Amino acid sequence: MIYLIPSQDSFIVYYNADYIPLEFRKDVIEVEALPEGNGILKMDEEGQLYWYQPDLPAPIEPQPTLEEMQMQTLVNIEYLVVMSELSNL
Repeated sequence: MIYLIPSQDSFIVYYNADYIPLEFRKDVIEVEALPEGNGILKMDEEGQLYWYQPDLPAPIEPQPTLEEMQMQTLVNIEYLVVMSELSNL
């Protein structure tokens, strides 16, 4: 048996009734099993449980700082100087 406690627009899932806080035991919904999948557990108007997977925005690549760009420029210049010196040997 699986025990669900409504929490905002989702549920808190308990697999053991002994761990449910006393103040929430009146709100428990008992189900035999959860649907396959993962995400946010929700219930539709007909009482069927389903997993909602929100569309998350793509992660934003952090822009390099001014110091990082200056450091990369210096590294590139040093590399070019070394390559130039090696070609003069």
